[in-house]
Amino acid sequence: MLTKQSLPGVSWLLIAAAFLFVGCGEEVAVEQAAKPLPKLDFHKPESFEAAVARIREIHNAIVSEEALPAPITYTVVEVSHAHGDGNPHVHYHLAETEDHSHEGHDHEGHDHEGHDHEGHDHDGHDHGDHDHRDPFKAEPPRHKVSVDLFTELEDIVRWLPAIASDGDLPQDQWNQANALSEDMTGRLESIQGDGMPLLQRASYQEKAAEMEKCLGELEAIVVPTTSPSKSEPSE
Repeated sequence: MLTKQSLPGVSWLLIAAAFLFVGCGEEVAVEQAAKPLPKLDFHKPESFEAAVARIREIHNAIVSEEALPAPITYTVVEVSHAHGDGNPHVHYHLAETEDHSHEGHDHEGHDHEGHDHEGHDHDGHDHGDHDHRDPFKAEPPRHKVSVDLFTELEDIVRWLPAIASDGDLPQDQWNQANALSEDMTGRLESIQGDGMPLLQRASYQEKAAEMEKCLGELEAIVVPTTSPSKSEPSE
């Protein structure tokens, strides 16, 4: 039975329980808000030649005795557009403040056409030093993305047919590239040690000779062997 003397202690217990409940509620809200990002392709090479060259770089790095290169990291901005049906359309683009030196990135929704958009003087007014962002409008969410070496390799190998389709490969060479992509993808999917680079490296090195053979065939497509030139007719 509660007495007047025991009420202060009970009050503190209730307050502590309330704080714990609120804290748990905040954690649940954060977990619900942290939705996974869709598969992004900002590390996708722009051409078949660039894709094969990047596969060669990654392959050589894995089979070497050097430390594995660090993952590719970049920041994307999440942009949401409302639709009449109430379902917003969401897309992502690279944050403008990030370093875009990595070749093959797809800068979605940006048409720079070689122009410098900073410091333009329109009608005698210099806009370069002004911040046109609405201070009352929430900034779009930003997400840090990291792509490890093995994920990048598997992605590029899987994208090879689509990348080759954007080029001018003859049909027979595209068929060969497609078959090699399927072969290499199957081998990469069988690599053990997901998320543990040292184990992945050891597992990959067991298949290194097979991957080297496939890669050599891809490189032969990029630089086809030229037939000997015919001799000039004698005069």
